[in-house]
Amino acid sequence: MTDGQSFYFVLSLFYLIECIKFAPLGSEALVSRTGKFGTCSLRQPFTTAWGLKKSVFLAPLLPWPASMYFLTGDNDVTCRSSRILLVSSIRHHQAFLQKATQPLRALAILNLLNFFVFLPIVYVRTYDERTILWTLAYCYATLLAAALHYRRLHKRLLPREGADRLKTTLYTSLLPWHAPRAVDEILLKSSLRWSPIATLAANVQNKAILRRLQYHWRAVHYHPAPRFNKSAIADALAQADISPADWLEPPTQLDSPQYCPCCHSGYETQATHCSDCDGVALRKELPSP
Repeated sequence: MTDGQSFYFVLSLFYLIECIKFAPLGSEALVSRTGKFGTCSLRQPFTTAWGLKKSVFLAPLLPWPASMYFLTGDNDVTCRSSRILLVSSIRHHQAFLQKATQPLRALAILNLLNFFVFLPIVYVRTYDERTILWTLAYCYATLLAAALHYRRLHKRLLPREGADRLKTTLYTSLLPWHAPRAVDEILLKSSLRWSPIATLAANVQNKAILRRLQYHWRAVHYHPAPRFNKSAIADALAQADISPADWLEPPTQLDSPQYCPCCHSGYETQATHCSDCDGVALRKELPSP
């Protein structure tokens, strides 16, 4: 392996590490592969960093067009003053974020192309030290432009996060593997303000998200200590024009004599409580009419 190949192997490895994102424990993520909100897919953490007390996610590999947002595990009551609670307000805020971050996304793609495509081509085709140095100067100038734009945008959208702003601005101006992911810091931090239930309701066209909402609705009826309260879920469903009228009915297809009323998993007669739902009491399958 040549020096250039070794350099790009390390550069690619560092870039992949930048795609690993940390969220508060119990969080979930929404991923839109096209950047369009309303049809996002639900993503669970692939592991938990217990030492850091964080959930670990893998972000989309390219900074555009895909987008990822965090759904914190906290309920709306514990941090109501800082939450965006309405479905319509979350949709407007997401559209605002998409529009505001477009120039930064363009710079992210440009930086990615500069260091992973343009610079290697110049190196292989010319082997001229002067040309390579000028190319490097241009590439780092785009890094500086991205860092300055990130600082201005971050100060506008997250004015209280001064320490994170200084750190990320410095990293973006110096580290070619970090600059393409700078927009993630804004989107993920901003989405932590969204009510998780209202955000799910805003993306109910996705079947997995609909099943997740149905689970939360059943949990407030059957779980001894549900994460969310009934009124918050009912409000979000009403705002999204969703009727939960038949969500409490037993599963239609079940091969086991018992089932969990929350997750609808089947169990044999020896079990008494659901192992996946923190002790929800099982119910017997109703006989067919």
